[in-house]
Amino acid sequence: ADERATAWLEVARLAEEIGALDQAARAYDLALIEDPGNISALDARGALAFRLADFATADLIYRDLGAGESVLGDDELALRRSIIAEHLGRDSESLQLAQLAQSLGPGRRDVAMRVQELATRVGELQLALAAARDELELIPLDDDEAQLAVRFALVELLREAGELDEAVDELEKILRDHPVHAGAIETLAQVHMARADWLAATRYLYQLVPLAPSPVHRAERLYQLGEAVLVHVN
Repeated sequence: ADERATAWLEVARLAEEIGALDQAARAYDLALIEDPGNISALDARGALAFRLADFATADLIYRDLGAGESVLGDDELALRRSIIAEHLGRDSESLQLAQLAQSLGPGRRDVAMRVQELATRVGELQLALAAARDELELIPLDDDEAQLAVRFALVELLREAGELDEAVDELEKILRDHPVHAGAIETLAQVHMARADWLAATRYLYQLVPLAPSPVHRAERLYQLGEAVLVHVN
């Protein structure tokens, strides 16, 4: 049985090399029939199923692989299983597997980003916030664009969680590095409105006026500023 399994495994690998993926899948299956516990065959069949977007098959196979048994490495295997679970509509399980991948590969920004996205989707805002902060720590300091994107994502999570004071702190950090960032100024005005701090809100609304990209936008911002002063600041 072992010899037959080895032979089918070789056939499968040759078929995969020439792009005959259906034949490769069949050969891997025959190898597993001969030797159901063949780790190499299981791992290769799972990888092929994932490649073919046959997520149900990949899901079943990868469940039979233990720690250290896949060529992927434990963190990458957990990440792949998370992707598979997401495709199969199991978002909570996908999040748990992404968290496992993060614990196994704590320096991986892509995994932290995935945890944040999945946690946000299932309404686990505190998990999403923690993951966003982890991701921020992993971004190189000279990658300004990525830093900004994650900080704004963090701000939106803080607003959704009702943690408005912390949202203000994050936005002020952005403005220290980008003093005329219209998006940060506008968001600060909105957050201060939500906090009913209209003096602060009007201060930022005033800063927005000269940053308007067109006369129409300038007029809209002047009107918004005037209305805020009239109604709330008196």
